[in-house]
Parts: sequence; C-alpha cells; structure tokens
Amino acid sequence: MLRVLNVEPPYVLVGHSFGGLVARLYAGLYPQDICGIVLVDAAPEYKELAYEKVIPKERIAENREYLLNPLQNSERIDKIRSYEQIAEHVQLYDIPLSIIIRGLPDEYHEGWPHMEILEMEQKLQAEFQRLSTSSRIRIANQSGHYIHHDEPEIVVEEIMNMLEESRS
Repeated sequence: MLRVLNVEPPYVLVGHSFGGLVARLYAGLYPQDICGIVLVDAAPEYKELAYEKVIPKERIAENREYLLNPLQNSERIDKIRSYEQIAEHVQLYDIPLSIIIRGLPDEYHEGWPHMEILEMEQKLQAEFQRLSTSSRIRIANQSGHYIHHDEPEIVVEEIMNMLEESRS
C-alpha cells in the first residue's frame, strides 16, 4: 500500500498491542526500509503462556483456548502462527527502538491478578530492548493498555523523536 501511494522508505513503524508484532515482522522482512520503530504497549510473543504462572488454576484452560483458537479473540488472529512468523524473522535492528509501556493495570478479566499481569507484561516488554542496538523505554504512568487514548502526548513525543532521529 505504501508503494502504491508513492510513500517511499525509510519508514518509522508504530505498533500498538498486536500491531507491535506486525511492526516487528515488517521490520524483519524489510529491514532496509525501516529507520525506527515505536512499540506502544506491544504484545510480547506467547504472553498468554506467561500469564499461566499467575492466573488462577481454574482459568488456565480458558486462557489456553484463547491462545489456540482464533475464534476466541476479537481480532480472530491465529496467535500461534503469528508468533511463529515473528520467530522466523526476529533479528537485531540497527535502528532506534522506542518502547512505551503502560503503568496501570487493565482489569478486563474478572478474578485475574491484574497487578501481577502488569508486572509480567512490563518485564516482557522491557525485553524488547534486546532487539535494537539503540533502544529506550518510557513508562506511561497514567495509562492502561490504550496509551494513545490515556496519554496521547507520550506517543506523539516518541514518534516525533523517532522522526527527528531518522533525519540525523
């Protein structure tokens, strides 16, 4: 689509949630076209399996079904295949990487340990630093998962910083 619209590389990719996986996959497939990546509370691979360390035992089967069955998630994503695609194309990027992580827990599953899940996701997202020779983390302290709604100025600042870096 970018080429059809005559938008020439290099690109700064911005990915929120599952879009972070898409941005990382694109960067893995077309590294020559990318000059920076901003991950906004981006989904780590297999986070659902990591959840099983802290969620109630009676929720594990439901969680596993969510991971394995695309009909169980609102986006209808084949998560396993998507995670495999990322693994096939993972690489160290020699471009700037900004990782914006939420500071507040989301409470979308009743009876789940929301603080433990937040801490786990923060650690998993912090591991994205290993993907770039030039990475930084920013915590959006007043935001849940939808940082671009809760603190849009943080997302805009990181995108603007990335654009500035790409020009220098």
